[in-house]
Amino acid sequence: MAFEELRIQAENTRLEIIFKLKEEIEQREQLKNKYQQQLNDNENEVQQFQQQYKQKDTELHETWINLQEFKTKSDQLEEANRHLSENLQELNAKERNLTTELEKTKDLLSKREIKAGPRNFTDFFFRVGKKDYNTRGIGTA
Repeated sequence: MAFEELRIQAENTRLEIIFKLKEEIEQREQLKNKYQQQLNDNENEVQQFQQQYKQKDTELHETWINLQEFKTKSDQLEEANRHLSENLQELNAKERNLTTELEKTKDLLSKREIKAGPRNFTDFFFRVGKKDYNTRGIGTA
């Protein structure tokens, strides 16, 4: 009987060890699965971050290109504006000169009209115009 009890006790111990080993294997398998899932989740997250990075990098590159194009167009507009400003200044100077010349011509006509007396303005201007051209060597009488 002692032998039978010893055998039963050994069998129970063996079964208990097998049960504990199965529990440990099951726990390890669960931990392995849990950590594998976390690893997969992390890898997916890294992949998403990489895609977002690529997208942002592309957007940044496109923005940089647009900025360069804008800068080029802005420089061109500034250059055109500078030329227009120079042209405007030249035209303003010419306008002032022509206004001054017109005033001088009006004064000259009024002085000649006073000296010559009242006449037909068109005839007077025509004669004065021919005389002025002749003194400048431009026209003929």
